[in-house]
Amino acid sequence: MKYFWFFLFLLFLPVNCKKDLTPEEKIKTQLEQIRESAEQKKIGRIMDFIAPDYEDKYHNRRDNIKAILIQNLMFRKAVKIAFKDIDIRVDGDSSVVSLKLFVREQEGLIPDNADFMKIVLRLSLRDDKWVITDAEWVGHQSPF
Repeated sequence: MKYFWFFLFLLFLPVNCKKDLTPEEKIKTQLEQIRESAEQKKIGRIMDFIAPDYEDKYHNRRDNIKAILIQNLMFRKAVKIAFKDIDIRVDGDSSVVSLKLFVREQEGLIPDNADFMKIVLRLSLRDDKWVITDAEWVGHQSPF
C-alpha cells in the first residue's frame, strides 16, 4: 500500500510543478487581468499595470488614464471587452504589443454600437511585472 501512495505522488508531481512563463505568455496573462478588471470596473487593478511615468503622444499621463477609465467604465451598465490579433514583440526589458480592442455594452455578438480600435502599447519590465509606459490608438485621436 505504501508504494501505491508513492506512485500516486509521482503521478501528480509534474502537474504541480509550475513552469516559468515566457515574457510573451506573461504579457498575455497580464492583458487578460486588465480585461477582467475593466469588465469588473476595478480601476485600481488596471492602474497597477500603468507605469508611474506613463505618457503618450496625446499628452496623457497616468492620472489622465485613470480619469478616462472612470468616465468610460463607471458610467456604463456593463462592459464586455475582447482583444483580437494580439502581436507581442519583446526586446529585453521592453515590449511592443499591438492588438484590436472591441468594447460593447451588452452580451452576445458585437452589436452595432460596439467600439473598435487598434492599440499599440509599449511596455517595460519593472520588478518582474510588465507595465504600460505609452499607448497609441491607431486611427483615433483619443480612445473615447
